[in-house]
Amino acid sequence: GPGFIVNRVAAPVQIYQNFVFDLAQEKGFTWEQLDNDSGGPMPTCVLADFVGIDTLIHTQNYYAKTLSPEFAPGKVVTELFEAGKLGAKTGQGFYDWSKGRPKPDRKAGKAKLMKIKFPMAIMLNEGCRVLEEGITNSWKVIDDAMAAGLNMMGPMGLAAKNWETQVDVLKELMELTGKTYFEPCELLKSGKWVEME
Repeated sequence: GPGFIVNRVAAPVQIYQNFVFDLAQEKGFTWEQLDNDSGGPMPTCVLADFVGIDTLIHTQNYYAKTLSPEFAPGKVVTELFEAGKLGAKTGQGFYDWSKGRPKPDRKAGKAKLMKIKFPMAIMLNEGCRVLEEGITNSWKVIDDAMAAGLNMMGPMGLAAKNWETQVDVLKELMELTGKTYFEPCELLKSGKWVEME
């Protein structure tokens, strides 16, 4: 159903997020600085805390078994999980939630590690995999599911006119992260998915 599609299409973004969490920690950035990269009311680390670190770990372990070992939880989320810092529900995760939802201080500056172009390309690629596997035969179904489930513009329609550039973005991401799961799938590279409205 639509819930399955939303979870599946969004899941590989977590491979990228884990890469960025671990890189930010390694480079000594704060979670506020990382969150200032994306901004908005629910930036990356705030959202991870809101969803629950345990939920992320379970999702990542599930997809590590069923899709690719590259989904395996990263160092940062594993450390939080093992310390019992599960996010909003325990009052502590990336942030302290004891006084309500944290609001990252804009003045803290940016880490410049989280790039919004990558999640969109990742979801487009996974949407094409969903089409390849015959889970649905219409990219409109995927976009509608993403709009309903995550309150976001679906990745497919946005890329229908410039999908070739998205192939390049994915290749850049593969080089950056060393993760082969980001390899553009055959259907995306062919451009034939565009007609599968």
